[in-house]
Amino acid sequence: MILSKSLKLLMILSLVCVTLIGVGGFRTKGMFNLSQSDISNARLQGIKITGKDLSDEGRWRLFQKNPSDLVKFEMGLDNLYENVRIRLTPKPEDTREFKIEQQIETSLMINDEGLPLYLLDWKHGRSTWVELTSPQRHVFSGNPITFKDEDRFPDYTKEELYQAIVEQEKINATLYEGLYSQNEERWLNVAKQKPEGGNMPYSPGVSTIRFRIKAKEGDTWQVVHTVEILVAFGC
Repeated sequence: MILSKSLKLLMILSLVCVTLIGVGGFRTKGMFNLSQSDISNARLQGIKITGKDLSDEGRWRLFQKNPSDLVKFEMGLDNLYENVRIRLTPKPEDTREFKIEQQIETSLMINDEGLPLYLLDWKHGRSTWVELTSPQRHVFSGNPITFKDEDRFPDYTKEELYQAIVEQEKINATLYEGLYSQNEERWLNVAKQKPEGGNMPYSPGVSTIRFRIKAKEGDTWQVVHTVEILVAFGC
């Protein structure tokens, strides 16, 4: 069977393309040239957070083989956010430059005898992201919390506050089921009290300390992990 000239030419071109793809493809793979999305998915091997003066340092340890994009853990009442250090452990082949930014978040707390009511699912005050200093490679110093951070909170009306109390009580009743009895009337009465000595029956407090870990990929910084420390009010 005699092939036409155009079909012969097509076969030759296909053979050349397959050869080039095979040679070029193996060469590229051998050089480990990752695309931008591939690099972003290369997570850290570990994150460790410690404080020099913490009575229970174990609460501050976080070390996972494959940390997720968002990691949360709690800071107990006996811990203070002081002398905090964040140490990153990149994978052996990861040569990227890293930096960490910190953000402070506040929530509103209503005070009464016994445990307060925390409005954690309502408005929040959030600071701007602040880059942490790095005393040595892959080690960063957490910024201390200031009074400005603690007082930061958006504006709201009394009606918005009262509705937030009702909604939070519904959430609490669902979360704790039989262990919890709704007290929305009690908390509404507390919120409506006049301040005594200039002190309001409700005030903002730091509820979350957030770290945004970034890696430099080319000319841009990409977020690879976010760590949230959930703070017990009054710390």
